[in-house]
Amino acid sequence: MSLLDLIKLPKVSKTHLILRHLKKHRRATNRDLSRYCNRFGARLHELRGEGYIIETEQLKNGLFTYIYKGHRDDQEKAA
Repeated sequence: MSLLDLIKLPKVSKTHLILRHLKKHRRATNRDLSRYCNRFGARLHELRGEGYIIETEQLKNGLFTYIYKGHRDDQEKAA
């Protein structure tokens, strides 16, 4: 892929990258998400504010896993 090809690619937000990762893998650790951005906690907060259900579990000291459960609209449609 040339530099020109990279320039033509659409810009994807860090929030979208994190959401895409969570949807694909259903879970991610803080180490996984730190590859996308340093302030991934703020991005998770934004996603939760948009209605995405993301649970947090502490695995051990300093290591957390974030579990994607879907969107609140999907939950309401299923009920």
